[in-house]
Amino acid sequence: MAKNTRSTDRVCEMKGQRLLAFFLLLTAMPAAMAHEFSVSMDHKSSSGLAYKEHWLDKSLSPPAKTVAASLHASAGATAEIGGLELEVAAKYKGYYVGSENVLHLAALAKDSNKFSIPQSGIYSLNGSLQMLQSRQVTLGKKMQWGDNLQLHLKPHVFTIEDYQSAKSRGTLSVTGQDANVQGTLNRVGTRRFGFLVNEKEDHGWGWGLDVAGAYTRGPWRVDFSANNLLSQLRFSSVHYSDRLYNVKAVNGEIEIKRHNSFSMTGEYGHRKSNERLPVQTQIALSNSNWSQWQLGLYSVSDRVTPWLAYQYSYGPLYARATTMQFQNLSLDVSWLSANGSGVGLGVTFAGNGKPRLGQLLAKVVW
Repeated sequence: MAKNTRSTDRVCEMKGQRLLAFFLLLTAMPAAMAHEFSVSMDHKSSSGLAYKEHWLDKSLSPPAKTVAASLHASAGATAEIGGLELEVAAKYKGYYVGSENVLHLAALAKDSNKFSIPQSGIYSLNGSLQMLQSRQVTLGKKMQWGDNLQLHLKPHVFTIEDYQSAKSRGTLSVTGQDANVQGTLNRVGTRRFGFLVNEKEDHGWGWGLDVAGAYTRGPWRVDFSANNLLSQLRFSSVHYSDRLYNVKAVNGEIEIKRHNSFSMTGEYGHRKSNERLPVQTQIALSNSNWSQWQLGLYSVSDRVTPWLAYQYSYGPLYARATTMQFQNLSLDVSWLSANGSGVGLGVTFAGNGKPRLGQLLAKVVW
């Protein structure tokens, strides 16, 4: 049953958003003095990347792997003002943690509403996806303690252009030709879920903190980063959808969006909401005696993935090969000038051996 929750005008919150918009306008002005302009994209995954074609080649599996993946894209300008770094940029962030089965069904849903039931077994359909598109202002500060520890703090505020969060909890149970999908799908976002007539929704605003640094001791070096610390996304009125699925196989097929039977119940509407992005971290360990080798850990939320890399440089050219738990191989090549300007491109080979774009960099420094 659908529940239509009409949003109300919260004067204080609306004033807060107007103040934030005014702040963004003021801080965008010094960007004309920016000493750096960059466009970048970085896509990491413990298994295959988030391309539909990759997951269509897969199949449902009872002991499905858990995937941790992130996608960051940015286009903006940076200026140094009074020892601080001011960045004004458009940002895109995407995160997924969950079963490979969910990614396979999501790719399949782009082409078909049905899928044939697999062999007997219990298939996990648990997954969590978040996506944020924003206009962000970051005020960064680099700090140094002695010769060993460097720290880069990057607190930021942003206005939200688009936000989506989806969390699924469920199972596909198959015994012979009998199959049943049971579970829930909870979504929050700036898009409409259902047919609601309402005033324009609040796209929201938020803040967060990114931290990066390095620690050296003798031949050892540890590089570390953590994104989305203390993150908050505030909405005075945002769409939500809570669904409960109970779908049985018909003629050997599962049809998720069946309109002629009660395969789904739930509610949707508008509500006030405070959301958080998952914390994404990376740690790299190197030793001057290991030549160009690095090893480390990558995580999204509570999913931790080990990785191994080999890097090589020759003058302005830089190359790097990385594998995450030996499930894929990423090859990155870049060219950097003496003042920091440069270009870079990275491709990832995962599972079926087809290369996919994994990284992109273009930076001009003056």
